Amino acid sequence: VALLGGALLAAQLRRWWWLRRNRFPRVPGWPWFGVVADLIDPEKLCPTLEAWSRSYGAGGIFEFDLVGERILAVCDYEHLKPLLSMRPFRMTRSSKLVSTGIADLVPGLFMVEGRRWGVQRRLTAPAFSARAVQSYLPDICG
Repeated sequence: VALLGGALLAAQLRRWWWLRRNRFPRVPGWPWFGVVADLIDPEKLCPTLEAWSRSYGAGGIFEFDLVGERILAVCDYEHLKPLLSMRPFRMTRSSKLVSTGIADLVPGLFMVEGRRWGVQRRLTAPAFSARAVQSYLPDICG
């Protein structure tokens, strides 16, 4: 039992080290828990992400750990374009998110993958064209 526990601990430490490679600026957080304590309050979620974007996202991308998962935050459209072109076939949602069943509970373009995503994207894309957004943006922003 002790040997199995030691092997599991070693595997977790190796995974944690692998995720900690500094490819992008990283928001500091607790081991394994990451920054979950900073994101618990839903009213502070957007201001916190915006502050991190200003502090860590000068290169357009920063990363943080959230309960053992490495999260990349892209805060520059030029960095986002290649990632969007890979969705939803070469770049998909985390398997942990899919396994929770949330995608089945929340229907729509933001949670579907693969062929279903393609169909829904074709239906909604005209509403998000530059001309359409420019027409209704003043009403939204006031």
